[in-house]
Amino acid sequence: MTADAALGNQLVRDKIISEEQLRTALEFQQSLGGDLKTILMKLGFIKENVLLHVVAEQQHMHDTDLDNETVDAELMERLGREKVELYQVVPLKRDSSYVVLAMGDPNDFKTVDAVQFLLARKVEGVLASRAQIRTTIQDFYSRRESGGAVSGLADKRLQQIASMPSDLLLRALVASLIESGKLDADAFLATAQRLK
Repeated sequence: MTADAALGNQLVRDKIISEEQLRTALEFQQSLGGDLKTILMKLGFIKENVLLHVVAEQQHMHDTDLDNETVDAELMERLGREKVELYQVVPLKRDSSYVVLAMGDPNDFKTVDAVQFLLARKVEGVLASRAQIRTTIQDFYSRRESGGAVSGLADKRLQQIASMPSDLLLRALVASLIESGKLDADAFLATAQRLK
């Protein structure tokens, strides 16, 4: 059984697409060629994030939605724009020995080897949408070039924070600092009373 047939059968078995939709996509593929995954998405039978999750499960790998991830800005800079764009990768997390890398194909061993060499760390690839990878790379370097923050926070999080009332954000900040032990609650209250 081909990889496309196995994927198609799994999508039907999981009731993500119908047998009719699979037949239509396979006929389209047979007459015009192309990748079944791309055809299913272009025909509107499946959303990319759902398809990526199924593919990841099928191939026993992890997947991620880059809209919910934080980019490791330091590693993006270390790799450099040329290599990031060449390999189409986005570093997400790291420790002293490995880095988690969002990739369109975590089984692309040539890319994994090249990035491991450049970063002197093992790479754990996670499957991500190629479109999200391109957008994340473009946004990262656009913010950097415009002098904007490149902290790696997803734009959705920044927009959510920006839309909150400042008094709520201030209360949340103070509570967070007290809970983490970085601010003494008694001293803060005493100062607030004194400034009243």
